[in-house]
Amino acid sequence: EFAITISVATALSSLEALTLAPMRCANMLNLGQRITSFGRGFERFMDRLRVVYSDSLKWALNHRWKVVCASLMTILLSFYLFRNLETEFVPAQDRGAVMVSFKAPDGKSMKYTDEKISQFEKLVLDHPAVDRFYVSIGGFGQGGQGNRGNGILILKERNQRTQSQAQILEELRNQSKQIEGIKIFLRDRFGSNLGGRRGNGVEFTISGPDPVTQIQLFEKMKSELESVELVRDIRSDDVAGLPEIQIIPSREKALRSGVEIAEIARVINTNFSGVVPAYYTDGSRRFQIFVQLQEKDRQKSDQIKNLFVRNNRGELVALSQVVDAKAHISPQYVYRENRVRGIRVDSSVNLGVKDGTAIEAIKKIADRILPKDYYIQFSETPQEKFWEM
Repeated sequence: EFAITISVATALSSLEALTLAPMRCANMLNLGQRITSFGRGFERFMDRLRVVYSDSLKWALNHRWKVVCASLMTILLSFYLFRNLETEFVPAQDRGAVMVSFKAPDGKSMKYTDEKISQFEKLVLDHPAVDRFYVSIGGFGQGGQGNRGNGILILKERNQRTQSQAQILEELRNQSKQIEGIKIFLRDRFGSNLGGRRGNGVEFTISGPDPVTQIQLFEKMKSELESVELVRDIRSDDVAGLPEIQIIPSREKALRSGVEIAEIARVINTNFSGVVPAYYTDGSRRFQIFVQLQEKDRQKSDQIKNLFVRNNRGELVALSQVVDAKAHISPQYVYRENRVRGIRVDSSVNLGVKDGTAIEAIKKIADRILPKDYYIQFSETPQEKFWEM
């Protein structure tokens, strides 16, 4: 509705400007004589311009085919030049603020992550162009992210430093490689929502039916991209997984033993996840009574042989007789895009490389190595962002 309103208003305004306004000016506008030297000079300039325009218009009408051919050649030349121009929706800017992301190996504690980030913190605060640094460990509102961290690096004002933001980031990236045991990613497009999820220059999703094949394809694409040296800090949070114990009830064994599936689930939940069966009151304070196996007793799959479940006859049956347990590596969470399982990949472009050049290279690599039923989808292309605006 808003677009229709704007279109109709523009059409009515154009109609009035091209028809009614000239007629009113012809009847009502009274042109006086120019009395100043500037006014007379301006009138002479406009008269000459009118003569030049009239002569050029007459020439164009007398040489129609030449004008048409020249116009077509100009249009074709513009298309040719456009195809060979490097494309980038928004160039990198010196905002004086940098977004930093940290990722330690999966399963590492928050204490381990804090120690590694402290090393990076000391490194950046020693840099003469850095003003201050803020960091948060543990992710944003999601559990199981003690191995992750996010920070904001504030640089000094531009007149107080001799290097640009891109040059400072290049130095910090090289220096941060000395810190082992953690991956550090610096984004120079902090504060801009252009480009997709994290604001990086290149962000795409590898989609397909099999998660194992997706991981293999990601490793291949990562190797190819590193070899062309167009992008850096290539990462995906959906590749690495954590070891877990999968406990699968055997319905036939449980039926023969008289054990209900709900009872198996209750025992497993109590011992591994923990429950709060009661509360303890001491004066005006109330405490939860939390029941759970000790951590050392729930680390291996063969430890379930020490657990028992009660059947419908009141007998204790070893849990290992009615369930199958095996160790497995699984991701912390599963990402889907358009109802298809995917792996999110993002990276920053190298210094001096345009986004369009990197995107075209990624498309060519994907066309070469991706099998049938697997494809990549960029989180947001410059054309899509243009139409959104």
